[in-house]
Formats: sequence, structure tokens, C-alpha cells
Amino acid sequence: MIESSFIPKQPLTSIIDNTSDNKLVLSRILSHYSLNGAWNKRTRILDCTNFYLWTEPDYRAYDITRSHNIKNLKHKSFDIILFEVPQNKTAAVITIEFIKEFAELIRDQGAVIVKVKDYHMNNKLYGSYDIHVCFDSCGFVLADQIILKNPQSYMPAKTNNKIEIIHSYLMIFKKRLDS
Repeated sequence: MIESSFIPKQPLTSIIDNTSDNKLVLSRILSHYSLNGAWNKRTRILDCTNFYLWTEPDYRAYDITRSHNIKNLKHKSFDIILFEVPQNKTAAVITIEFIKEFAELIRDQGAVIVKVKDYHMNNKLYGSYDIHVCFDSCGFVLADQIILKNPQSYMPAKTNNKIEIIHSYLMIFKKRLDS
């Protein structure tokens, strides 16, 4: 008999209009990556973001810890980690400060859900690619990427009549089994 946690789930939508309800989007992602549904145990979530407001039903459904101070948390104690990339830090700093800690905090089959936005700086595009490289170098693989399409993001650039397209992403990373 197959455990219900091993039954394939419906794939997540890859592009979502950002005008839709973000709570509904995140709720679908959390239920998709929740590990403990088959064992009637609440999924342990570490929320290192400022973008999601938890509701009372969320607190009943999940065991949620909200903290930006992750140094003193118990290793391998979380099923899902939510992380919003600070835009005032470089990819190298993010790797050193956060991702290596996440690798210690997340359980073996757990997921890290990262909200990131692509942005231009010094005529270069930064954001999702840099985060992907950082997580990959720390033993994670990109399991899913959801584009939160922003209809207001199509703006004419200031030079060369180019179009600048910037979207937000929810990138879902899983630990490599060999790491």
C-alpha cells in the first residue's frame, strides 16, 4: 500500500496574476509541500518574511514560528521555511547569513519557499538567478518556480526605448538528498 504522502499531487500553476489573492496562492503552495498531512501532525513552518500575514486558521493548521533571528533555532526542526530576500544585501551575504543556516534547520524532505524580485542595478539584472545559484551552491535544488506576474511591471526604460520587465517569484527549493 502506498503512503498518501507519496501519491503525486497536481502540479502547481507556474504563472499567477499578482492581482490574485496572495494568501490563496501561498496556501496552495504550503498544502502542496506539506509533509505531515498523512500522519495528522502539523507541518512546522519557519517564517522569515514580512510579506505574509497569518490568520487564526493558519495557526491551527500549521505550527508557525516567525523569526528573523535563526541562529538559536533547533537543527532539522522545520518542514517549510519561508524567506523573503532582503534587497539591500548581495547574493554572497545572503548565502553566508541565511542559506547555510536554512540547510541546517530544514528537515531532509523539507522545502524553502523564497520570495524574490528581479531588479536592475548598474545596467545588470539581479534577483532570481543569483538566488538560484546561491541555493544550488549550498546543496539545494529548485523544485518549483512560480511567477507572480505584475501587470504594472511593463514600463518603458529610460534609455534605448527598451521595455523593462520585472516580476516577483516564489522559488521552492528542496535539499539535495546527497547533501
